[in-house]
This record gives sequence, structure tokens and C-alpha cells, in this order.
Amino acid sequence: AHVTCLVGQETFPFPSILRNWGLRNIRPRCPIDPTPLIPNSAAMGGMIENYSKEGTRRFDLVAGVSYGDDIKKVKDTLQGILDDEPRILAEPKPTIGLMEMGDSSVNFAFRP
Repeated sequence: AHVTCLVGQETFPFPSILRNWGLRNIRPRCPIDPTPLIPNSAAMGGMIENYSKEGTRRFDLVAGVSYGDDIKKVKDTLQGILDDEPRILAEPKPTIGLMEMGDSSVNFAFRP
């Protein structure tokens, strides 16, 4: 059987496009050589994230800024980046939020 989908790192050590799913193993298309053969038991025992099923993909980005920076300006700048990028869809609406107060930075998560 020939199955093509992009999967995440929970099952495999790197994002992969699955090329062949056989009786005993999976052969991903990947950037390393030699190409690994992954036992089906590794996939069946773990979670596979299928990024290509829905036709669109969302991901989280993190921006760290110093404690002295103007928070409103940071959020406005991140929003401007999202607004100016034509590949970002209007729905679902992109989000920007405070993720954590780190040791040396304020970290914002934004999800296009």
C-alpha cells in the first residue's frame, strides 16, 4: 500500500512523509541517509499526527522579548507580521498570547 501523509515527531524522530506502509514496516521519505525502516509496532504503539488530512496546517511560534520591552508594541508587531503574510488564513483566526515569564525574557506564543 502507498500512503502519503506528513507526520509529527511523537512517533518518528523527525517530521516525515510516509511513502510506503508495508506489512512489517513503514518507509518514510526523510532527509537522512540511509532511509530508516520503522517497525509498524512503533507506529501502532504511538500517536501519529496527520498534518495533511485537513488541507491546512497550524503551528505555534514563540517570540521572546526582554522584560523592558513595550508589551503593547510587541503584540502589535506580531499582529502586523500575521496581517501582512498572505499565506495566513483569516479563519481560523490567528491568536497571540503570553506564554510564560522566562528567566530572561517574556515569551509570547502566536499561532497563525
